[in-house]
Amino acid sequence: MGSNGPNSIDRARQPHSFPLELPLFRFTKHDWLTLRDAFEGIHIFGGLGSGKTSGSGQTIAHSFLRSGFGGLVLTAKPGETETWKRYAAETGREIILIGPDHDRRFNFIDYELRRPGRGTGIASNLVSLFEEVLEVHAPGKVLGGDPYWREARGQLLRNAIELVRLGSDKLNFEDVVDVIRSAPKRPEDQHNDKWKSESKCFQLLSRALERVEESDNKQDQRDLKVVANFFFEEFAPLDPEPRSSIVSMVGALTDMLMRGDVRELFLTGMNIVPDITEHGGIIVFDMPVQEYREAGRFAQVLFKTVFQRMVERRQNRTDTARPLFLWADESQLFSTHYDTTFQTTARESRVATVYLTQNLPNYYDAFGSDSGGRDRTKKLLGAFGIKIFHSNGDLETNQYAEQLFGQELVWRESYTSGISASTGLHGNQTFSESTTQQQHVDSTIRSKRFTEMLRGGPQRGWTEAYAFRAGEPWKATQSNLLYCRFPQTVQHFPCGGKPGVGASG
Repeated sequence: MGSNGPNSIDRARQPHSFPLELPLFRFTKHDWLTLRDAFEGIHIFGGLGSGKTSGSGQTIAHSFLRSGFGGLVLTAKPGETETWKRYAAETGREIILIGPDHDRRFNFIDYELRRPGRGTGIASNLVSLFEEVLEVHAPGKVLGGDPYWREARGQLLRNAIELVRLGSDKLNFEDVVDVIRSAPKRPEDQHNDKWKSESKCFQLLSRALERVEESDNKQDQRDLKVVANFFFEEFAPLDPEPRSSIVSMVGALTDMLMRGDVRELFLTGMNIVPDITEHGGIIVFDMPVQEYREAGRFAQVLFKTVFQRMVERRQNRTDTARPLFLWADESQLFSTHYDTTFQTTARESRVATVYLTQNLPNYYDAFGSDSGGRDRTKKLLGAFGIKIFHSNGDLETNQYAEQLFGQELVWRESYTSGISASTGLHGNQTFSESTTQQQHVDSTIRSKRFTEMLRGGPQRGWTEAYAFRAGEPWKATQSNLLYCRFPQTVQHFPCGGKPGVGASG
């Protein structure tokens, strides 16, 4: 199972065409998951031991690999890399491993500045990338909060990046940090020989001036003037307290990137780019959050965000473009504000996002337990067209599923009986009974049902689930509710319909 070299790209299995109606796997005799469905996004819920990963997750993963997808897999638990190695072996594919124990390196700054296409070399793009990644560590505080502080932090970071670009041959992130630390603290510093001799900021300003004068690049000259004005006319005159706060906030943004495994992965060499997925590469980021904690989460969200941006720049969006996928189990660990926006253009970009989590409270914890976190969760889930629900003991998730599947008109019978007696000398009794039917509005499926569903395991080999699809009813049920049984072995057999309506089992 190679993780190095060009053989990790599966070039041999690429079909000539990937139409949106391409079937990936069968739910029922009449219902398939198509490429169109996958591009709408798939979200899977299930409690511990429910079979969400080994059931529906495994079935979907196999279908992607068999169909020639390229993709990115994020890992939360240590065993996930081995799981994807097994999936690849079972489907004749190979994977590429990124992580501290592997030799792949991705200098994202070089990539962002030098990649082909429009929008390259823009410091603002890097700033927004940093902020998106770091939002997972401080929900609502990086992209939210006081607009003044956010803009001040972004302005300092943008100008530091721009100065390093103008003053050196390579945008080295250590230099960016040094520029921020050595920026002038008083307007008179520009006349202070001691500050000039010790300041990386001043050294790069001097070098940048020489370079732009030699090149006679008018745009660079204008950019350098903006940078110099910022440091000497805006930043230096600030009162010490707010200036110190701004520097401290930027330090918090950059600290994780400057340490250990994260620095090694993203600020050294570059022998892999996310674009390899367009040629069939399956990248598994082998830095599980349960082992690497915040560093693992930071690294994977950074690479994921760059991958998403790459996907949105795809030039070939026809049926000949290879479909891609983004996969995250324990998805609450990796989700950002950008995910909802990304999903709105996923079909056009021809990418399938598959997120798996246990329950809604996991997202609330990740996004912030206040109303803002709940609203953000609703927006994210609303962006997924397919939702699959396995056995779950969480009341709120089960109620969400009940509401999602909606209500329907049902007939209910009522039965009445009685005895009537007449008075008088020859009184007698009569017995009467009647049955009536009335229509009532009731939930299509009750939340309690999700607590009773069968889980998977070796003794059974399959697991139950209900599948929701937005916009188009399932053929087997003529509704958005489809009862399924997902195998937990490699072979696949059809799911059912709705219990009591032609379901299997």
